[in-house]
Amino acid sequence: MQRDNSSSYIEILKESLKKKISVLDQIAEQNRIQEELAKAADFDYDVFSKTLEAKEALIKQINALDAGFQSVFDRIKEALQQSEHKEEIKQLQVLVKEITDKSMDIMAQEKRNKEAILNRKDSLKKEVAMARSTNKAAANYYRTMSKMNVIDSQFIDKKK
Repeated sequence: MQRDNSSSYIEILKESLKKKISVLDQIAEQNRIQEELAKAADFDYDVFSKTLEAKEALIKQINALDAGFQSVFDRIKEALQQSEHKEEIKQLQVLVKEITDKSMDIMAQEKRNKEAILNRKDSLKKEVAMARSTNKAAANYYRTMSKMNVIDSQFIDKKK
């Protein structure tokens, strides 16, 4: 493969990696929003749903970028092994390391968010159970009190 041609392909690989970094940054931002939602006093399901949809679209972009990267990489794999591309390979390695670091950070964020959401779900279940218990107790109280009105007064003298 010619030097100009392989250099063009290497530039395409770099651009692909840079776009992937940008998409990973957007995913990290969606995770940050989810973290804030999980910690908020009132959980907004609509906003949470929108973050999930946004992340799904971003993941599709990453998959497309990965497929494109792999296809270009397969074309120039042999040319990259030549010593004339050492500097460009180092640049690619730096980008790949950055992607790996961001991916690890995102995985950690996802794990924390999952735990926070599960804790939130458990606390909501307890609140619902407490509300049901309170409603049941109130209903029993009112039922009991309504039966109390039927009881004859104890202060009336029944002697004639």
